[in-house]
Amino acid sequence: MRDIPAFLAAALSVRDVALLEKVFPRVINNAAMLRNFVQIIRSNVFGRRSLGSAPKRLVAQWITQASPR
Repeated sequence: MRDIPAFLAAALSVRDVALLEKVFPRVINNAAMLRNFVQIIRSNVFGRRSLGSAPKRLVAQWITQASPR
């Protein structure tokens, strides 16, 4: 049940990238959720094995803005 937000965000990466960009900062709020998001996309559940440009940019932004803790 904890992975459902990451799963739904991964679904948005295929269906509606504009909406993913709006909800990503609110859904992916810690490193564990980010890891789950990337693992779900890479697992080929939604027909893609790579992040793609928009999700990759969002992940990179999250990493650069994250605090060292």
